[in-house]
Amino acid sequence: MFAKILVAVFSLGLTLATLVGPAALADGAVAVGQPRDIAADGWSIGMSGNYQNEAEARKRALDECRTSKDAPQATRNLCKIVNAGGTLQRFAGAKVQR
Repeated sequence: MFAKILVAVFSLGLTLATLVGPAALADGAVAVGQPRDIAADGWSIGMSGNYQNEAEARKRALDECRTSKDAPQATRNLCKIVNAGGTLQRFAGAKVQR
């Protein structure tokens, strides 16, 4: 009987570790600098993922957006968070250069 209880507790612990473990490092964020005329002034983006908390994820995304070499400084100054938190688990982005 004790062995069955031990196996059940171990299985429950393993299941919880599998479910909770990855979620603990799942915070991410997206920051975008978007001027009125993207064609003329470009745009900037910064993404982060797998951070321990939302504040760290937000800071990294903003840093990435504000230091992009592909956009003028005026555009980088417009960077703001557009999505953040534990629900952001997968994100893909592309930027086409002309």
